[in-house]
Amino acid sequence: MIYSDAVVTNACQFHSEGVWNGDGWDPDSSTNCTVFDCNFYTGDDSVAIKSGKNPEGNRINRPSRHIRIFGCRSVCGHGIAIGSEISGGIEDVCIWDCDLSGSRYGIEIKATKKRGGYVREVHVRDCVIPRLMIHSVDYNDDGAGSEVPPVFENYSFERLHIQGRYMDGGEGWRNCNAMELCRFDEPGYELKQIVFREIMLGNEEGGKEGIVMRYCKGVVFEDIGAVMKEPLQKN
Repeated sequence: MIYSDAVVTNACQFHSEGVWNGDGWDPDSSTNCTVFDCNFYTGDDSVAIKSGKNPEGNRINRPSRHIRIFGCRSVCGHGIAIGSEISGGIEDVCIWDCDLSGSRYGIEIKATKKRGGYVREVHVRDCVIPRLMIHSVDYNDDGAGSEVPPVFENYSFERLHIQGRYMDGGEGWRNCNAMELCRFDEPGYELKQIVFREIMLGNEEGGKEGIVMRYCKGVVFEDIGAVMKEPLQKN
């Protein structure tokens, strides 16, 4: 959906396994869009929220706003992504009650340094994900860029189980850092104002509890725990 409003999708199955860049549900420069109670079997992102790519996105400057995602399941694919095309800006995204444990990236917020735009007010709760990635990428970066990097700020993550491992296609489970929070090295464009509350890291059968942070400011952790991998010995 591009330049759309009030698109509601529910109780659907999305199939694009084996399709290169095969996404599922992608609102682009759209508002008030909701997807719920859907299963995704995708070759790329199950959901990808976008707002245009430079230079078109910078010129049209039409944001995506008020996006709601809940009760969804990623059986395979890359999970829920915001970006990397965000030149028009993205704000007010709420995600809850989703099982993304079968995905490769879980929840990913991404952009290139020259993309411009912003991602603000992202709120996620009560989900199971393999990992959380908020980072810069170096692909999909053709055309003239913005004069300034994108702004990433004001996020909350509550009651998440972040497993620290993902399913790598036919290769089986691979361990990974539970969180990667890495922004740009330009002053004023750090990853800013994030709250993590009641987060469980790791998996009973493996997984890592690692948190990698670079160029972050105002990050708060409250009640963060790790999954016990071995039972306590009884006396």
